[in-house]
Amino acid sequence: MAYENICPHLGGPVCQGQILPLTLEAVDPATKASEGRIFSKEQTNIVCPWHGWEFDLRTGRHVANRRMRLHPVDVRVADGEVYVTLPRRPGPTMPVIAAAPDQPRPAA
Repeated sequence: MAYENICPHLGGPVCQGQILPLTLEAVDPATKASEGRIFSKEQTNIVCPWHGWEFDLRTGRHVANRRMRLHPVDVRVADGEVYVTLPRRPGPTMPVIAAAPDQPRPAA
């Protein structure tokens, strides 16, 4: 799965954000008291560096507002090459550079 590098909040460069497991609150079942924070073993999020909006990497959806999401792009691997199909949009474009998983990344 791949997403456009645009946060739906204010257009920030979401790919520059940190990738972290979802933070959860551990609660004692008997007392309902907090036992502190733990990390999810099932969900990993990417956090936009501009304003901290978090998106589930599996779905692209914002963790709190399910209507907000990153825009997915088509990705396919053929003959060891990764191909990404970006949507057609008016305005300036940026080149996409991708390397095969076992090859070093080209210099930008």
